[in-house]
Amino acid sequence: MDTLDNAQIPLHGSRVNLRWQSSRPGFGADNDSDTVSAELMKVDTWGRHAVSLALDFSTTIQSTNEVQNYFPLGGFLRMSGLARGEISGPHAGLARLVWYRESGETGGGVFDFPLYVGASIEAGNVWQQRSDISMESLLMSGSVFMGLDTYFGPLYIVGGLTERGKSNFYLSLGAPPR
Repeated sequence: MDTLDNAQIPLHGSRVNLRWQSSRPGFGADNDSDTVSAELMKVDTWGRHAVSLALDFSTTIQSTNEVQNYFPLGGFLRMSGLARGEISGPHAGLARLVWYRESGETGGGVFDFPLYVGASIEAGNVWQQRSDISMESLLMSGSVFMGLDTYFGPLYIVGGLTERGKSNFYLSLGAPPR
């Protein structure tokens, strides 16, 4: 279910996405596996300020621990201080709170794009065993960013930081990966 008003830079709405993926040798897969993912997101706006809260969780129910059943974290709004896909595991969780504000327009005429500034706070991790999942094992991350809503999708300039001193810088065209 998706009621977001804009898939790129939403200002209102929510999204609920549930996914179960099953692979069986009888249908051409190498091994049996079952994975489940859930994403919940709510966005609201007050004046020029928007706030987004999202929770993501993915788990491998049955697998022989193959890398194709791992869930990656890292990249803008998915543990922003880490490189895209830097950590992965058969179980992953992520919570993020994002604030952004429309700060004006970039000029006039054909290049008149809305300009946004914002920040995020993220908590998440990947785990090898379901029994390892705990609040204490979560890593904290965050970002500050500027974005333009262009004809080709959003253009972001992002600085991300994760606990333990990891940091990353992004220049990205297109919606951040989910």
